[in-house]
Amino acid sequence: RAAERLTIEYAPKVRVLEYSGSGIETTFTQGEDACLAAMVPVLPKTEARNLVVVGALPDVVEDQMLALLDGLGIDTVHVLPSRTIDSEIAIGPNTVYALTQPFLNETHAALERRGARHLPAPFPMGEEGTTAWLSAIASEFGVANETFESVTEAPRRRARQAVAQA
Repeated sequence: RAAERLTIEYAPKVRVLEYSGSGIETTFTQGEDACLAAMVPVLPKTEARNLVVVGALPDVVEDQMLALLDGLGIDTVHVLPSRTIDSEIAIGPNTVYALTQPFLNETHAALERRGARHLPAPFPMGEEGTTAWLSAIASEFGVANETFESVTEAPRRRARQAVAQA
């Protein structure tokens, strides 16, 4: 109840959520999962079609991902967790979501309870995993193969070159 009182007192710029976490588990993926799962129930409801990318990413990686998705013509994209409380992220029956890492079981379940639909795809790790992940999203949003290839070709080539030099 303290979290509820603090949220009421400091809203709309601060939202206080309560979730269980202790010790080392809050430092790694289990803590991230518990935190993200606590965020899902308080997100606004929407009927709009949107994509939610789930999982904490470094800002530069998030920026690159959003640029690729924008290049594919997918413009209603939100990231959970968002960088700011002002994000317009909302969840509903027309929300599809893609996970960025494999340890988000509670968050996955919370999103499903809210009516969102999971896009099954390999995790975006390495050139092959990232390409398959982006391909699953592109397929869901009806992106033409030619567009997909033209948008992803240069970053895929750079990734292959970087690995070849290592």
